[in-house]
Amino acid sequence: MKWYDNYPRLQPHHKTFLESFEEDEYNELVLKYYSDIVWDVSLSGKKVSLVDSVEWFIKDGIDI
Repeated sequence: MKWYDNYPRLQPHHKTFLESFEEDEYNELVLKYYSDIVWDVSLSGKKVSLVDSVEWFIKDGIDI
């Protein structure tokens, strides 16, 4: 079982993107590339969803 298997909204392309990362490594990458967005969402009292963060990487075409 992978660390992201408990996220029911993940689509196959999300899982394909995530399969090469450990959870801590992925979270560090999100903070590295999207700290401003994560900070703004946190200030509103919410958490960034895993689906949203994967979509950011895919949409921006960041080569990791």
